Amino acid sequence: MSVVPLPLEMRARSSRKVLLILGWVFLTLGCVVTIFAGGVRAIVGLFGLAFFGYAGVKLFRQRSDLAGLALTPAGVKALGLSATIPWSEIAEIGVGSYSHNKLVGFNVHDVDRLISRLTATELRDLTVLRATLKPVSTAMGAAGVDPGTLPELASGNLKHTFAVSRREIGWDVIVMQVYLDRPVEEAAAILEAARQQQIADQPGL
Repeated sequence: MSVVPLPLEMRARSSRKVLLILGWVFLTLGCVVTIFAGGVRAIVGLFGLAFFGYAGVKLFRQRSDLAGLALTPAGVKALGLSATIPWSEIAEIGVGSYSHNKLVGFNVHDVDRLISRLTATELRDLTVLRATLKPVSTAMGAAGVDPGTLPELASGNLKHTFAVSRREIGWDVIVMQVYLDRPVEEAAAILEAARQQQIADQPGL
């Protein structure tokens, strides 16, 4: 691949932003329907409604800034993370899928260092997520339903969260196709080319 001009942003198209909003509406309505089912489903629906309601607020606030990946000479910033991850900290880059959704992902050399780059706001958001998932996990277990990875995600240990991501999806950091303006294969190739380019330009990386 030719030289990658940096900085470079891969940003969701306007049509995809509409799809994101429609998806959020569909999931929120699904939670409302689940609430009326009664029993454990009602509990799951209530917490799901709280979660997707919070996610909707975040989506609304980010509606004008949905760059899936932002590449600079210093490193890469992925949607959902405010910090730029230096190229030297990225171990491998590739593509994958989750729930039939294509994605580009990458693993880091040191997850602890990645966690240390999280801002107070991001840590707060993760706390809200854990507070939502924990009672859902407990309710599912009480009803004899396998909660899957929810106990790990609700444990409060961020290393567990990244471990689940790598185990279940294959990558520490992921960006879904919907947040990109090109196929994930092309995005991953550009990301890898930019990484190799910066390593070649700065041998100490």
